[in-house]
Amino acid sequence: MKTRVIINSILFVFCLSLFNLTAAEKEVRYLTGFINEIDGNLILLTNNLAWRTDRHVTAMSMQPIIIVLEKDRNEGFLYIKNEKVNVTLMQNASAVGKNKLYVPALNEKLNVYNIGTLVEVEKTNSEKGTIKLSNGQSFKVKTKEDKEELSKWSPGTEVIVSKSNNNIRITNIITTMYVGVVSETMAESAKTTN
Repeated sequence: MKTRVIINSILFVFCLSLFNLTAAEKEVRYLTGFINEIDGNLILLTNNLAWRTDRHVTAMSMQPIIIVLEKDRNEGFLYIKNEKVNVTLMQNASAVGKNKLYVPALNEKLNVYNIGTLVEVEKTNSEKGTIKLSNGQSFKVKTKEDKEELSKWSPGTEVIVSKSNNNIRITNIITTMYVGVVSETMAESAKTTN
């Protein structure tokens, strides 16, 4: 009996560790934009997309935002004033005068998005210009301005790592600020070849 309890406990801990590994890193679709107007729980972006929030929010016009989308759905979340807010893409069903009726755009194809990896910051060192992520990856920022931005980030902050050609960018999804980085192993090999 004790052996069975021990084996079950080990299996349970092992399964939990697997869950934590997959939770630490997740490929996501995301889009960036600017708030044009907020009407109650409806956010209108400057790119004419409309998003319904799960509660009334307030924000300034032209505030930059990042919407992280759920897999294969036009729903996701964004941060406003350091608060996570769930959103659903809406479409304009009809207009009567200035009043527009919006309904969920659940079946519409949303083609204006980027792909990246959602992960948390484990630790930063702004003096050295390094950042370590919860998935074990380590990076070095490219510029003094990026070191300054990195000094504002804290452990546990959610970021998106995206790659375009040979460039890697890490974006803070709360503030929408980003830093250009190189893999720390690439930075070390560049030092040794010079």
